[in-house]
Amino acid sequence: MGIENDIKETALNNSAEDSERTSRNAESESLSEAIQSAVKRTVDKRTKDGRVIGVNKGEARMTAKMRCFASGVAQGLSPREAYTKAYDTRRMGDATIISEANRLMRDHRINTLLEHVWESVEQNIIDDAIATRRKIMGELLKHADDDKARLGDRLKSLELMGRAIGMFTDKSEVKTEAVDTEQLKRELDEHLHKFGKPVH
Repeated sequence: MGIENDIKETALNNSAEDSERTSRNAESESLSEAIQSAVKRTVDKRTKDGRVIGVNKGEARMTAKMRCFASGVAQGLSPREAYTKAYDTRRMGDATIISEANRLMRDHRINTLLEHVWESVEQNIIDDAIATRRKIMGELLKHADDDKARLGDRLKSLELMGRAIGMFTDKSEVKTEAVDTEQLKRELDEHLHKFGKPVH
């Protein structure tokens, strides 16, 4: 009897716990749904240009004057000259101009812009050099193949083309020999003996 009562009591406790757990799950689901619907009903306060108030817009954009400054630096002006060109500096002293120009030079937005500019300039220089080399080699080849040109001129064209590809570079050979220390000692002893110096 006692065991059966224990089993019945345990079963009742388990079913009570299950129903309590189920009711808690239902409550949390209904609470979760209530929270979700409340979030959906909220209306964000926005500024006139449509940005949500209280949310950081992110990185500040570059101004036209900053772009003008970066353009001046990219064109080869000193930071001071570029700052003077981009900003009104009539009421500023030299120290202030230099300080402000250096501050702008440290700004990562300007650094990023200048890196892109210099990368494109570098690529343009490489492209121009390749195009120039191709043009010159083409002209030299035409001149070398021209039957009406003098033989000396045609040979000179071929020589220039050969030098451009490294065929006629003057190579100086440098021979290095391993030095044998015993041989060096013997030669030194012979020289000392010739000059009458005692050999130790």
